Amino acid sequence: PAVHRPGAGPGCLMASTLRGSQLTEAHRLLQARLSKNTVDQLQADWELLDPLRVDATMGGWLRAALATIEQQRKVSATIAARYQQRFRIAEIGKAINLPAPTPLPLEAATTSLIVQGPVRYRALLAAGRSSTEASTMASATSAVAGTRHVLNGGRDLLMAASDADPMALGSRRVCSAGCCAFCAMLAASWVDGASGDNFQAHDNCHCQPESSYEEGAQHATRQAKEFHAL
Repeated sequence: PAVHRPGAGPGCLMASTLRGSQLTEAHRLLQARLSKNTVDQLQADWELLDPLRVDATMGGWLRAALATIEQQRKVSATIAARYQQRFRIAEIGKAINLPAPTPLPLEAATTSLIVQGPVRYRALLAAGRSSTEASTMASATSAVAGTRHVLNGGRDLLMAASDADPMALGSRRVCSAGCCAFCAMLAASWVDGASGDNFQAHDNCHCQPESSYEEGAQHATRQAKEFHAL
């Protein structure tokens, strides 16, 4: 027999309308697909870094990786803006002017890439990994760190749109069915009325914010209620 997982299944309504719920899930999946595409591109950029000449080749790799992140971040924001307009129409029948996308925080993105890339590569070598194995592992962690900054382009826009929307009462977290405990905890906190000013996301996180136009715990998502019960 099938095992029910919190947040899983067609009955997991998020928005107050079925159309809104469908739009939210389609948007989350599209952003997840963008994340996968970004990982592929960043791992291709990693080829510019010579594991035997890290210091000499890190500059070229970093410039290429940051360019990839910046471009993909714009795509994330564009996807989010289209979703937000459609979602608002589905929920309350009218679109609204949206805020401009936020720029890439260059220093934070640079730190993420370096720490999860070359720094981790050297740490793995020191721990006894082969150069090939260490490079493969560091490439993966650096790439998923980059996707956090990419998807934050869309997430930041959605949070700003909710903040600027006079009809919105805040943003709630929508997770994948198999999300981590940290994300489940944050989604569940909405049931108790908790609402943060920013959206907390970890590397390789595919959670998304959704504007709420209804207040009260009874309007929490089914997913949030199930996580809250756990």
